[in-house]
Amino acid sequence: MELSSAPQSIQVQATRVLDEILIIVPRNLSSTGDLQAKVQHRMLDVLFKQILPSTDAPATSTNIKLQRMGLDTLHKILQADARERLQTRHFVEIPFS
Repeated sequence: MELSSAPQSIQVQATRVLDEILIIVPRNLSSTGDLQAKVQHRMLDVLFKQILPSTDAPATSTNIKLQRMGLDTLHKILQADARERLQTRHFVEIPFS
């Protein structure tokens, strides 16, 4: 993410809003196949850029905070997906011989 010229408070606020959007979007995506895959890919690309910024980005406390926020967002997305998969999971009984 290229916010390095913005004040720290603006960087954090912008990242927080972006992360909220990235958490909400998957919940509201219907299973539309190709479109869903494209949106998920774009979301993960944004998170990737937040978590692993370019190599020339300085390791400032703000950048580290933004990386942690991205990791937290990814964690929330994965937890929500796991919960959804467990709720929609169909259990099949396997008879034992």
